[in-house]
Amino acid sequence: MRVLVVQNDEFNKPDRLGEILGDRGVGFDVVRMHLGDELPGDLRRHDGLVVLGGFMNVDEVKDFPFLEGVMGLIREGHEKGMGVLGICLGSQLIAKALGGEVSAMGKAEVGFGNVAAEFPAKMDSMFAGVAWDNVMFHSHGYEVSKLPAGGTVMQSSDKCKVQGFCVGMTTWGFQHHLEWSLDTIKAVAKHEVVVKAGLSEQEVLMQAERYYGDFRRVGDRLLERLVMGLFPVGVC
Repeated sequence: MRVLVVQNDEFNKPDRLGEILGDRGVGFDVVRMHLGDELPGDLRRHDGLVVLGGFMNVDEVKDFPFLEGVMGLIREGHEKGMGVLGICLGSQLIAKALGGEVSAMGKAEVGFGNVAAEFPAKMDSMFAGVAWDNVMFHSHGYEVSKLPAGGTVMQSSDKCKVQGFCVGMTTWGFQHHLEWSLDTIKAVAKHEVVVKAGLSEQEVLMQAERYYGDFRRVGDRLLERLVMGLFPVGVC
């Protein structure tokens, strides 16, 4: 099992997801688009796909033409029944690539905030051992406004109705950053996106002091379920 991981900017690293992939015996290759890495034209050398977040938006293909290539890989992985996982921008790219719609929000959702499980998630083994209501970390000004055909909403928040979704059994998207480490959150706290959302660096750090421990435990549990469910390993 070898997974392709698409990193779109310096902030959105594999973080805890990368560590859990390694712990579970899943090899992965990271293509760093912000450093000029070349995106493979197909997934022939990989068994799964992860698309991480990024500061760019799905409608900025002219400025970031590699996004078209990423969406092509998403379609290929989905059609082949591979495990496909998208986080933040990655989830939006999944939605758009498969025929859904992504729109700008009236106000960005930034910082720690509640995410609730919808009924399908309460019945899905992917969420086994995960509480139905949790505080997760957010950093986005766009959202999935229409799911692709066959898509199912799994999680939602007051500001964003599609926080987690699946299309079929092996393609999953999450708007919140279940993978971010404390160091990444501290770095993002200094970013202009926080100021534009009406928060200060100190407010985000205070939120982290209160919520990060529980957030990390929930995020790790969900990441472990996703890795084991989407990227199974075997014995040669």
